[in-house]
Amino acid sequence: MKKTLLLFVLAVFCFAGTVPARQKLYVQPQNVEQLKKQVISDPACDVIWTVWHAELVDWEALRPENYDEIYARLTEEFFLSQFSLKRGFRLEPFFPFLFPKTPEALLEAAPEIQEKITEVKLAVNQTLHEIHTEYFLLPLLLWCRENQVPLEYEMRTDEPIPVAFLIQDAQVVRQISAKKAGFAEALANSVAQQNGKLTLEDRPVVYSKEGTVLLIHDSANCGEVKKIPGGLDYLAEFQIPYTTVKLGKNGPEAGFGAASWKTVQLMSPREKYSPESQKFLKRFEEFGGKVVN
Repeated sequence: MKKTLLLFVLAVFCFAGTVPARQKLYVQPQNVEQLKKQVISDPACDVIWTVWHAELVDWEALRPENYDEIYARLTEEFFLSQFSLKRGFRLEPFFPFLFPKTPEALLEAAPEIQEKITEVKLAVNQTLHEIHTEYFLLPLLLWCRENQVPLEYEMRTDEPIPVAFLIQDAQVVRQISAKKAGFAEALANSVAQQNGKLTLEDRPVVYSKEGTVLLIHDSANCGEVKKIPGGLDYLAEFQIPYTTVKLGKNGPEAGFGAASWKTVQLMSPREKYSPESQKFLKRFEEFGGKVVN
């Protein structure tokens, strides 16, 4: 309700010609068509559109009193069809485990069932993220380019979202900003330097002082990464196939796009990483690179 009211007020100011230059408007699937009409009817309205990540399910905080809203989202015909298509199995048989009568009920289930439910929960959020990217973020980016509307991606690391999702989203949109200083800003800066992008304020990109990158699991959320000492760049496992290993002017380097590092720091024990990551780490060490826990 508050967001809707804010958009209405900004729209009124926009038409009145009193909005400061590059006023920020938050764009969501629910209001995107309305905002497109405003741009078409008043192209002189100087605003910048801002988007953020998909609205995911916070499974840790989910309680029976909140089931109805989440259940309604996950039982939409479009979502169920996309889930089956992308994940290769149907979601419906797992609803009794996703929405138990009491949160403690799953604790009595066999370990293999608990493990499977954890995988399904991750699959649900992965699907929500992919739908958001494919059916909202990418089409919006193309429309903004065609209509000369500046678009930025805002890093919101105060929510339980996998860091990999944020990195994937921010690789798509050229301008990046951070909702808060600290980890969010460091993450935005890391993505910016890797992809040769600019933050909204066009600040110069600052490389990791120590030449170190933190290799994170694709499922690791922001809360987990925040516990690790700052001052590092961030690399997600999904980026490994596009990460290079070479001998630079000052020795071995691992690189992604415009960024390069001499040391790879692991956020978890080495055996926890994927086979693809294991191969990358071994190759980096063979070149003389440093891998530390």
